[in-house]
Amino acid sequence: NITGGRPSGATGGLNLLLTDGPTDDWQEVTVVLKSVSLHSREGNSWEDVWTADPANPASGTVNLVDLSGVTAILQKATIPVGTYNLLKLVIDTDPATMKLVNDLGTQIASSQITVVDPSGKGEIKVDLSPAITVAEGATANLIVDFDLAHPLSIVNLDGKVVISLKVRHKALPRHLKNIQFARTIGNIPPHTPSSSYSS
Repeated sequence: NITGGRPSGATGGLNLLLTDGPTDDWQEVTVVLKSVSLHSREGNSWEDVWTADPANPASGTVNLVDLSGVTAILQKATIPVGTYNLLKLVIDTDPATMKLVNDLGTQIASSQITVVDPSGKGEIKVDLSPAITVAEGATANLIVDFDLAHPLSIVNLDGKVVISLKVRHKALPRHLKNIQFARTIGNIPPHTPSSSYSS
């Protein structure tokens, strides 16, 4: 436990896991993630968790429908210890950087895509409730969900698409091995759970 405030220079680990709310309306919703940061409640400041490589802007390309590339992008980060109550994702809001393929396999032209961006900066802020605590020498886990099933997340009206991405914080299961993702890639053999767990 951390007592007496935030130790100078102390850090902990963070695993950030992104999932997607299931949707039958889209085969692909690819966006370019530019950065991820967390808001420190004690310091009232933002800590960078991940930033796209400037030499390779496509390094943040993520298909929100299957999120298969996220594990490679958002590997365990090291951040200052403390309590974090907000997550900020920044995406590239230029429709030319996006790829939307509907359930019929038709790609939407970028000229037909409108991105709702109240911040004007491509920022999506997510309240973390409960807040997450990063302790020295320990690793915290955080799951956020791109809710593609939300009725206002992606609206397709006669081929014109309006995107207003909805992201929410998900509670963690007690055991990380119990996490289930909305889509599975490849075949997983059946597993017989053991009769006891170590907590």
